[in-house]
Amino acid sequence: MQIIEAVPNISEAQNTQNLARIVSGVRAALGRAKLLHVDPNPDANRTVLTLAGEPADVVAACFALFALCAKQIDMRNHRGAHPRLGAVDVCPLVPIREISLEETARLADNLARQAAREL
Repeated sequence: MQIIEAVPNISEAQNTQNLARIVSGVRAALGRAKLLHVDPNPDANRTVLTLAGEPADVVAACFALFALCAKQIDMRNHRGAHPRLGAVDVCPLVPIREISLEETARLADNLARQAAREL
């Protein structure tokens, strides 16, 4: 079975209710993937999530996260010690088992294109 990991960094950690809504939404979109860790840093106003599972499930959960962040995080009022690019700063996809780096890079490219097109 192919397994990848995703480590999205989102620009929210100070508004705990908003972060809870985002994390809850991601949990609902996981399919068979797992949310392994949520690491908020209020000083940076950034949270790092770690998801893992079969590629299609992880990619779908990442897209759901992107959509939630686009709706829930207002970057016009965002303040934090860490530099940021947007509601989702980065979302690296990492090959874990039975998948090449090249295949994982294609998944990341397709995810980015979908986000650009739909969000």
